[in-house]
Amino acid sequence: MGSGTHAEETGKMLMGIEKVLKEEKPDVVLVEGGTNIVLVGYVEAGLRSYDRTMPEEINRVLTDHISDYLFAPTAKARENLLREGIEEDKIFVTGNTIVD
Repeated sequence: MGSGTHAEETGKMLMGIEKVLKEEKPDVVLVEGGTNIVLVGYVEAGLRSYDRTMPEEINRVLTDHISDYLFAPTAKARENLLREGIEEDKIFVTGNTIVD
């Protein structure tokens, strides 16, 4: 995507992803991490820094609340999601994909 403002990077990413999703028509899309690419699905659900000045933190919260499947790396991440009102049946504790 190159570098740019948060909005520029996110806009470019969405335009590129939209083309692929229309062509491939996947049932589920999973993306790992809290960077600007994560607006589709979430493998690291529930992780929080509680620093809302970070674009990544906003992406984490938004993604968690729009996703159908939330793959939380830890029990603590699961607790964060439940505390935010996410339905329990959407949350799966899967372990840390980086460490495990």
